[in-house]
Amino acid sequence: MTEVNIFIAFGAGFLSFISPCVLPLYPAFLSYITGMSVTDIKQESAMFNYKSILHTLFFLIGFSSIFILLGFTTSFIGEFLTRWDDLIRQVGAILIIFFGLIIIGALNFNFLMKEKKLHFKNRPAGTLDRL
Repeated sequence: MTEVNIFIAFGAGFLSFISPCVLPLYPAFLSYITGMSVTDIKQESAMFNYKSILHTLFFLIGFSSIFILLGFTTSFIGEFLTRWDDLIRQVGAILIIFFGLIIIGALNFNFLMKEKKLHFKNRPAGTLDRL
């Protein structure tokens, strides 16, 4: 895999930031982060700057941590599947053959042939019955 230059990554991020599809979202994000409308933001001064910077930092930390966690989790699962791919494929093949033999009737397990259903009663709102 080729190395990605930091300037290329920064440039791609900047271009996605100023893309026409994303520009209409900024007032909504700004209002969500600061808890203020756009007109309130224009009227406030130094107090707003401190408050908005603090809220923006917490928003970015939370947003980034979720995506970093998703990336690590995906990498972990991918590494696990890559490491054990032969075993997973063999266990899957055995399960397919096992369930195929059950479906054609070559194997008969009574506990697999039982049908279980859940029955729900229509109860008036606000009433609970004991089990």
